[in-house]
Amino acid sequence: MSKGYTPGSTSPASTLTLAKVTAAATLGTMVDYFDFFLAGFVAASVWPYIFFPPDQPVIAFALSVSAYALTYFMRPIGAFVFGHLGDKRGRKKTLIWTLLTAGVGMAGIGLTPSFASIGYLAPALVTIFRLIFGLGIGGEWGGAMALVAEFAAKSKWRPFWMSWIQGGAPSGRLIAGVSIVAVASAMSNSSFLAYGWRAVFLVGAAVLVIAVVMRYKIHESPLFDELAQRKAIDKSPAMNVLRTQWRKILLLAGAINYNLIIGGLMLLPYSLQYAVALANIRHVPSITATAVSLAISIGALVDWGTQILGGMVGSIIGRRKTFLISTTLTVPAILLYFPLFNTLDIAYIFIAASLLQGIYGLGYGCVGAFLNEHFETRYRYSGGGLCYQTASLMGGVLIGILLPLVIIAAPDITSQWPYVAALSVACCIASIVCLLFTKETQEIELK
Repeated sequence: MSKGYTPGSTSPASTLTLAKVTAAATLGTMVDYFDFFLAGFVAASVWPYIFFPPDQPVIAFALSVSAYALTYFMRPIGAFVFGHLGDKRGRKKTLIWTLLTAGVGMAGIGLTPSFASIGYLAPALVTIFRLIFGLGIGGEWGGAMALVAEFAAKSKWRPFWMSWIQGGAPSGRLIAGVSIVAVASAMSNSSFLAYGWRAVFLVGAAVLVIAVVMRYKIHESPLFDELAQRKAIDKSPAMNVLRTQWRKILLLAGAINYNLIIGGLMLLPYSLQYAVALANIRHVPSITATAVSLAISIGALVDWGTQILGGMVGSIIGRRKTFLISTTLTVPAILLYFPLFNTLDIAYIFIAASLLQGIYGLGYGCVGAFLNEHFETRYRYSGGGLCYQTASLMGGVLIGILLPLVIIAAPDITSQWPYVAALSVACCIASIVCLLFTKETQEIELK
């Protein structure tokens, strides 16, 4: 127990307590997003060749992308199920179960046999395990954010503390990319396709055990404890917040969807496949899947830094204003993104990935505070999680349905990217419009 902290107390938590709670929340989220982005890398470069029929490569790639995108469709369900449990039974216990659920999905993918071994059972199992993982990661975000928000309820730097959890996404992307590059470089291509990529998934599942232990040792949220003592816990929190505040949930989801959609739509898995295919057409052997993965992953380090910066800026000037700045600047970053990729110069590809990730990361650092501050304690886990995962569902529709259609329908690889860029710009414009109808939450007191 941290010095100066009493479980259930509503007095300001110490910096040490906040650091411990934030670390426990962040590690689990980071590993979950490690798997999420790792799946993005291998959905483009591995799964089409081992889990799907080999005689239709374009269709295999489109189906692989769709399997990856299934996670987006399960995340709102996970937010609802675990949000209900978290608002009714507590954040701490529920967050342990989200990690265990995600761990089953991670380990299952790593252990699924190839299409050559079990035929169509392989894509079926991949689908099932992606659904299980989506359920776990869907319940993870809302709980981790609610927990830290409530420990930091009296801190004016609440967005800063919560930005560390949000930074779990680029941290996971960075570690996933570096891990894939390291493993792929250390063995032959046949060995990597056979078992190398699987080892990375299984290691990630093992690390979740450490995150489970860390969460077991922290205290329950003081605001939730107070709610329980007053016997003010809602019997059906997820259902009631969805029934009474669905307009707010949709508006906030629309306000942040540019971030989730662009990160998944442009960076993973499309950019990787696009760059490699274009390099093959132009006979540029230096642009490989490994090289592009590394460039995107190192760019995630910039994203992580700007998210922490965004948390600080949002603590000072406000969450909504920081979002508007980030969303607006993302539009020109998108317009530069593919022209820089089209140079097939790895330095310019790195600049493109860093610029785009860095700019949208600024707003991403405020996501947790902005969403959670719109809901009272009895609905915070459910409300914040449903907002975030509804935005993810919007991304899943674009990535899982529209992106494969563009891939299949476009006459060649060079004609695909303008449509992808146009979709991304449209997402930014939609988010700006939604943000204009939201309110600033900087002065809201959590209760």
